[in-house]
Formats: sequence, structure tokens, C-alpha cells
Amino acid sequence: MSCCGKNQTTTKSAGLLAKDETIVIGTGVFLVPAPEKGVLEYRTVVVENLSPEETIKRGYNCTAFRWVHPNEMSFSQLSVARDCYGFCPTGRECSDPRCFCDGTSNWCR
Repeated sequence: MSCCGKNQTTTKSAGLLAKDETIVIGTGVFLVPAPEKGVLEYRTVVVENLSPEETIKRGYNCTAFRWVHPNEMSFSQLSVARDCYGFCPTGRECSDPRCFCDGTSNWCR
């Protein structure tokens, strides 16, 4: 998967999923608008026990989303708040699975 689309599943999680021969349940991470914070502000919602397919369905109306393989990062790790920073050039991904690449500015949020 790549930066700046709605589905920002990391290359690592996609690779781990491709190697798995069983049904894998991981964590969905969703970027949604947060109008209570201000204009163009967002918040992250983390949901455990989701398949990749269910994550895609639930992410349909979100700004961005990703499915995270349990071997990349656990639900409890993903649930820890994180300040996202850094540049994500087109075609790249943010270094932390809790952060999303903003396709308009190419900065992690």
C-alpha cells in the first residue's frame, strides 16, 4: 500500500499478511475529522480484532485508515497517543503506524 490514499496499510503489515496462511485478526486505525478541535483537525480511532476486509469496510467514510498486523504493532501499543511529525514524500509512508500521510501537504499527522 502507499502513501496518500485512503487505505494506508503499511508495506510491513501487507507483507506479513501475504505470508500468513490463516485468517489474521489485527487492528484498524482510522483517521477521522475532529471538528471539536478546530478547522482541518483530525483524531485517530483505534479498533481491535478486525480483519483487513472489515477494516476496509469501516474505513470507507474516513479520511484515511490502515490495518495493522499484530506482529507489526499490538492494539495496546497503537492505543498510546503519539504526536506525529515528519515528511512523507509521495509514495512513502509515515514511520509510525499510528500516523497518516496527509496527501495535500505530505506531512504525517
